Amino acid sequence: LLDDLSEQSKDTEEYINTLDEKIRYMKNQLTLAEEGIESSKDKIDSLEKEYESNENKIVELEASIKTLTAQTAELQKKFDDSLVKYYQRIRAMYVSGNMTVLETLLTSDDVSTLLTRLEMIRRVSQNDKSLLETLQSQGEKLMSTKDDLSSQKTSLEVTQTTLEQTQKTLTS
Repeated sequence: LLDDLSEQSKDTEEYINTLDEKIRYMKNQLTLAEEGIESSKDKIDSLEKEYESNENKIVELEASIKTLTAQTAELQKKFDDSLVKYYQRIRAMYVSGNMTVLETLLTSDDVSTLLTRLEMIRRVSQNDKSLLETLQSQGEKLMSTKDDLSSQKTSLEVTQTTLEQTQKTLTS
C-alpha cells in the first residue's frame, strides 16, 4: 500500500510539474501576445498621427496652390500687357523708320527744335529701356511663381499618395 501511495505521489508530482510547465508556457505566450498588442497599438497611434499630419499638410498645400494660382494669373496678365506694349513700340519704331541722332541734327531748323528732339529721343530711349526691364522682371517673376506652383502640386500629389498608403495600412 505504501508503494502504491508512493507511486501515486510520484505520478501526481510529475503531473503537477507538467502542469506548471504548461502554465509557464502559456504565461510566456500571453506576455508575447500582450507585447504584440502594445506594439500594434503604438503603431496605430503613430499611423493616426501621420495621417492627421498629412491631412493638415494637404489643406495647407491646397491653400498655397490656390494662392499661387491666383498670383500666377495676375502675373501672366501683367506680363501679357507689358508684352503688348513692347510689340506696339516695336511696330511704332518700324513704321517711323530709323532716324539717327545725326539725321535729327541735320534736319532741325533751329537749336530749340534740336534740343526738343534730342530730349524726346532720350525719353523714348529711357521708356524703351524701362519697358524692356519691366518685361524681363515680370517674365522672371512669372517663371519663378510657375515653378513654385509646380513644386507645390508635386508635393501635394506625394502627400496624397502617402495619406492613401497610411490609410491602407491603418485599415489593414
